[in-house]
Amino acid sequence: MHRNGTLKSIPFYKRTSLFKRYKRYLKKLTENEHPLSKAFALLSLALLLSASGIAQCDSFVNAQASNPLKRLALPFAPNKPSFVDIDNDGDLDCYVVYPDASFNVQFAFLKNNGSKDFPFFALDSTGGLPGTTNIGFDEGVQGMDFVDIDGDGDYDCFIGNYFCCDAGTAEYFKNVGDKTHPIFVQQPKDQNPLGFLSGSYGLYFNLVDIDSDGDYDLFTTDLYYNNFFENTGTVSSPVFVATKSKVFEFFNRFYAHKVFFDWNKDGLTDIIKTNGLIERIGNNRFYKNVGTATAPAFIKDFANGPKFSTDFILYAFADLNNDGYPEAFSSNCTYAVTSPVATITATKQNSSTRLDAYPKGTYSYQWKRNGVNIANATTDFIEVSQPGLYTVEITGDCGTGISLPYRLKSNNEIIASAKENLLSPGSKNISLQLYPNPFTDECVLKFDKGITGKAIIHVTDAQGRLVVSMNVNNSSVHFGKELKPGIYFVQVIQNNNIIFRKKIIKQ
Repeated sequence: MHRNGTLKSIPFYKRTSLFKRYKRYLKKLTENEHPLSKAFALLSLALLLSASGIAQCDSFVNAQASNPLKRLALPFAPNKPSFVDIDNDGDLDCYVVYPDASFNVQFAFLKNNGSKDFPFFALDSTGGLPGTTNIGFDEGVQGMDFVDIDGDGDYDCFIGNYFCCDAGTAEYFKNVGDKTHPIFVQQPKDQNPLGFLSGSYGLYFNLVDIDSDGDYDLFTTDLYYNNFFENTGTVSSPVFVATKSKVFEFFNRFYAHKVFFDWNKDGLTDIIKTNGLIERIGNNRFYKNVGTATAPAFIKDFANGPKFSTDFILYAFADLNNDGYPEAFSSNCTYAVTSPVATITATKQNSSTRLDAYPKGTYSYQWKRNGVNIANATTDFIEVSQPGLYTVEITGDCGTGISLPYRLKSNNEIIASAKENLLSPGSKNISLQLYPNPFTDECVLKFDKGITGKAIIHVTDAQGRLVVSMNVNNSSVHFGKELKPGIYFVQVIQNNNIIFRKKIIKQ
């Protein structure tokens, strides 16, 4: 599994991903009878065995159609979500913050009722944070950082506080519960390990063990300054001391929000500088860690950092499906992935319903019903008759995409079709026109009778890669100028259903 014959030198998460890919290709090699499929699996297996490990794919595409937080009706505010295994059950849960009518902070806890491989979030009241606090909400709010700051084995919480035209602080919510049942209580300033902080016009902060000594160090940034505070105390009694270090002097000021993440998968924590809500240029600057775990050193490597097709700001990484590749959540919970963007369309058969997975191509497919693998359901479509929640996992070279659950109520229900005049569940007949086709400049997608509710347009190339993603805001949408000549597929997605799909050609 490794070029030099040693497996211990590969980080654990990378070994897990390698083994999963190895088993998948080995299964294809032993079970698939088609010669071309066997040849593809054999070639993939050979490349996997000869490689030093999976590389990080850097090109993210918008995947709002399969966003696991999309179906939750929350007034998401311009702040990144925070992911943490707060109940110690092995999967990542989620917290979001948003303002109430008086612009105080409100909290929402999204419990993961799925698993570490198959996330499924639902609003829950057991997250331990109060419904509303008197923390002022504004664009300078950092969001939430969950760390065990007092060394008692459970997560505590820090939340950025912004006072308009004044100084930002970090509020401390101590966990007085335990690692499976959190109860957070806001602490006074004199009992706050970060009570000394005061940022100019807002404050961003990161608590991270950058020197691998077992305790958390502190990074801060505001409108004017970047600061690094080394923890000279202990795990249970932190003491933060401002430290001048050339290692961290290269960051820009003006709200230089940072993401600490092992981006290139070499076992060292790298730093990605992203935009805040005010600064929106020069984002996603990657600083590679070329030092060691205990003595980090960073160089600019902007060419190899994450690349987003949309304006991603204040984002967080989270590997929700445990495939070794992170998903990205921006402010207001916009979602982007490097994996295939998995969606499902359904067509009524005589006594069953056919579910098709998109994109189609040389991917690995696994269908699930109610979160459980369906035996031998590893093609790009299945025919089903049992009611339930159906999902599909589509795995490519850059990770695994998981579709939103598709609910099949009964085997007599007509869910969708591939015709241009379609019947969408709960809506009247919808007529769509796409013209001209073929086209040379741009084409128009027109909704004669409109679409009730939100809809998304996806344009994929002949290989199934997403190249355009747009929201439907008017009765007609113009697109295509940005496309190169070739064959493409247009999909209109509503309520996780592909209600329209057509091939187009740009000459």
